[in-house]
Amino acid sequence: MFILHVMLRVCCFIVVFILCACNNRTRGETPLTVNNDLYVVDIDHADRENIVYSAVFGKLKTVVLGANDSVLIGEISKMQVGRDGIFVLDRNQTKGVYLFSSDGAFVRRFGSVGNGPGEYIAPFDFSLDQKNDELFILDGSKQRINKYDIGTGKFIGYITVNPKGGTRSYHIQYNEGALFADAFFGQSSKESYLLQKIDTATGVQQNAYLNNLYNQRWENLQEIEPTVFYSVDRESSRFVERFMDTVIYVSSKEVKPYLVVKTEKWMRAKDWKKFEKDKMSPTFLMTLFSAGKIFGISDYIEKKGSFIYFGYYDGRKADAVVYHVKTKETKLVGGIKDDLLFKKDVSMTLYTVLGCTTDKGVYFYDNNPSGNLKSCAVDGVLSPKLDNLDELKQLDENSNPVIFYYEYKN
Repeated sequence: MFILHVMLRVCCFIVVFILCACNNRTRGETPLTVNNDLYVVDIDHADRENIVYSAVFGKLKTVVLGANDSVLIGEISKMQVGRDGIFVLDRNQTKGVYLFSSDGAFVRRFGSVGNGPGEYIAPFDFSLDQKNDELFILDGSKQRINKYDIGTGKFIGYITVNPKGGTRSYHIQYNEGALFADAFFGQSSKESYLLQKIDTATGVQQNAYLNNLYNQRWENLQEIEPTVFYSVDRESSRFVERFMDTVIYVSSKEVKPYLVVKTEKWMRAKDWKKFEKDKMSPTFLMTLFSAGKIFGISDYIEKKGSFIYFGYYDGRKADAVVYHVKTKETKLVGGIKDDLLFKKDVSMTLYTVLGCTTDKGVYFYDNNPSGNLKSCAVDGVLSPKLDNLDELKQLDENSNPVIFYYEYKN
């Protein structure tokens, strides 16, 4: 009876969520596909478990990106991996998208800064159409998407994002057959939505999804998220913004709720609106942290049929959770031991950033490898089995970022 009672409560929760989502649609908004298998991540009643990398990943490969005077990257802002190699965006310093081989050798840069054909002012995001061998780069300043041939680097043409609409976009995602972009209105209203599907030939909006209620009516162009789309495979990705407690499944065939976080502490509009007068302050995030609420799903990793991992803020503390798909168990992350990067008797972690995921593994990167990473290599605390160990010891301030590829166990 207890199990039946719990199942009925979860089913009711899902039904209520879906009905609310439907009732909150804006005029002209495309309804989401109903998902009867919504993952429910219950943070409030979860125990903690430790993560040991060797239990999840079979091996680790390091990739030291080649550097010379013409390809010295300031930092990686985003990366994706395709059959042609590793694509990285430096959003803020050199302002460009670069292609490296799987071993880190520089191949080419796509476009350059300027106002001419194939040039851009502010490359904020990019995505790959591997079927047609095309690269899309979103110029956040011009609201244009430049198209390039991946094999040659040649500029193909451009489209303007939603040319007849009143939205701005700063993130794009191509999923086999469809191009998606986020949507900003400058000021939240009942007509605001978060996600749009755009025509790859014209840039015209084809569909609009997700009333801004999903994001607690948050709208602030001064606080653009670095990542809102997370690639899972060529067919689908996941979409989530700062105050969304729901992760959305996105593909050319359907857009639907995929995972919802269940907690009494989630940051709602009524919570952050208490600080709205300080919204434009550079310390606004710190103000939000002081509210002691949960928000900010990030660093989303999914191994299909096995687990889903993501980080979030709980007040001022960064926390993380693992949802075990087969058992439907939620576990908070207690500690992480990277026994593939470090010696097994060393209890250390290295601050790295999630780059991207594939169905075979996960990519992280270190934007400042001449700091802690080099020190760890020189001090002898890294695993002696690590490839490129001697090269890591020679890193300096002119070195490009280092990428770590963790391959899943079979």
